[in-house]
Amino acid sequence: PADVIEIYGQDVTHAGIRRQLSDLANRIRPDDSVFVYAMLPSADRAGTDYLLAADSQPSEVWTLIGRDEFEEAAGII
Repeated sequence: PADVIEIYGQDVTHAGIRRQLSDLANRIRPDDSVFVYAMLPSADRAGTDYLLAADSQPSEVWTLIGRDEFEEAAGII
């Protein structure tokens, strides 16, 4: 369907994920339903769960996406 947004492989960058969530948030209407499914590898750093985008470096925590950050961005939609 035209309303399905899919991104794969090297396109699943930190910026790409944020851009898709932001674009989606700007397009939906109050009565719309949204389902976000993200199949990304994860890593635990000091008790915090992170998602790894295509451009993440597991040893460099600043390149990871905090699961809370992702869920908050998805929840705004």
